[in-house]
Amino acid sequence: MNDSSSPTSPAATGAKVAPKGKKRSPLRTIAISVVLVGLVAWGIHFAYHQYHYEETDDAYITGHIHAISPEVSGPVVEVLVDENERVEQGQVLLRIDPRRFQIAYDQAQAGVREAEAQVAQNSAERVEAQAQLKQAQAEVKRAEANLQEIASRRDLAEVEFNRSEQLFQNNGAGPKADVDSAKSTLASVRASYGASESQLAVARANVSAAQARMKVIAGQAEEAAAHLASARVELKEARQDLERTEVKASASGRIGRRNIEVGEWVAAGQSVYALAEPETWVEANFKETQLTHMEVGQRVSLSVDALPDEALVGHIESISPASGAQFALLPPDNATGNFNKVVQRVPVRIALEPEALQALGDRLRHGYSVVVDVRVR
Repeated sequence: MNDSSSPTSPAATGAKVAPKGKKRSPLRTIAISVVLVGLVAWGIHFAYHQYHYEETDDAYITGHIHAISPEVSGPVVEVLVDENERVEQGQVLLRIDPRRFQIAYDQAQAGVREAEAQVAQNSAERVEAQAQLKQAQAEVKRAEANLQEIASRRDLAEVEFNRSEQLFQNNGAGPKADVDSAKSTLASVRASYGASESQLAVARANVSAAQARMKVIAGQAEEAAAHLASARVELKEARQDLERTEVKASASGRIGRRNIEVGEWVAAGQSVYALAEPETWVEANFKETQLTHMEVGQRVSLSVDALPDEALVGHIESISPASGAQFALLPPDNATGNFNKVVQRVPVRIALEPEALQALGDRLRHGYSVVVDVRVR
């Protein structure tokens, strides 16, 4: 009997063979590891950034924007600068018709000349009145001296008359002719004395009249001087109004908007141009909960949406003393009605480093959106 051994097949035996295990791909393992490591690194970086930095995207480039307005009214005859043009401080932007202001200036000049002529006339009259007063005072002195001299002669004539009359009455010791001569001399001297008194009174009246005239002239001189001062003020105002027909740039910068055309009537105080200065800074609005460790001088990293390839740096220049809501047209009033707590935002002014401002120049424009990172720890 021949027994032959043969391999037993799985089908013959009916036994199940376990499937052979698949090997995991090395590339897949590496990729998963890299992703995990990246996630861990990102988580560490995120936690580090959250702890050391405060960030906000509620930030914008801002600066001084001037509203250029004329100081006089009138029709515009010339517009010299258009929108987006660069201007220098003091540059003429437009001109208002100067004709009526030129007329007012010429009239003011004539008024000054007239007032100056009146002052000169009063000055000449004052000199003349002073001379007359001195002359009248000299006449008084001469009249007083003459009256004193005649008074001495009168006294002497009275003594001589009394002596002659006494001698004549003393048994004819003196001749009658001497008495008559002394009496005649005394009468003549007395007449001269009376005339001299009248001359003195006239001289004194002349002094009083000259003094009164001096007072009148002094009053007229004060009035003329006041009128001249007023005329000069009017001339200065007329000159200023004439100069103001040329509307000039109040600062150097670029024209952002023009609101006027040639031929239009412009009123004093009406905004005709908006001028943006080149100096800019960042106004960032942080939540009040982000200000705990924020201080002036801290370093700031900035990213401008319009300049994604530029990494800017700056520092905190100042922090507002109140939240932005307090400066709103209608500040919130939570004393009445229902209350819902809202996290307030506080404006923070950030100054850009001079090197960044110089490098970017006109590329930094007012109103650009900025993302701000402040290192607080």
